Amino acid sequence: MVVSVAIPTSYSQADAVAIRNQILVALQQGESIAINADAIDALPAMWVQLLVAAAKSAAQCGQRVVLRKPSASCLASFDAFGIDLNDGPLSVE
Repeated sequence: MVVSVAIPTSYSQADAVAIRNQILVALQQGESIAINADAIDALPAMWVQLLVAAAKSAAQCGQRVVLRKPSASCLASFDAFGIDLNDGPLSVE
C-alpha cells in the first residue's frame, strides 16, 4: 500500500514536523509514500533534506518515497543541492 502525503505551500517548520511524523508512521507500518508535488514550487533546504532523508530511510526498509508530478521549480530545488533524482532513493513519477 502507498500512503499519499501532501506538502503544504507554506513550508513552515511546524508543517515539516507534521509531514515528518506522517512519513515516520507510514514507514513504521511498512507503507511506501507518495508525495503529491503538483502544487509545490521551489523547496527550501529543510524540505529537500527531509524528503531525501525519508527516502533513504524508506529504502533501508524496502519501501520507497516518490514525488508525484513535481514542477520544474520543485525539481530544480533538488538540483540546486546536488541531488540527482535519477540516481538516488527518492524517485519521480
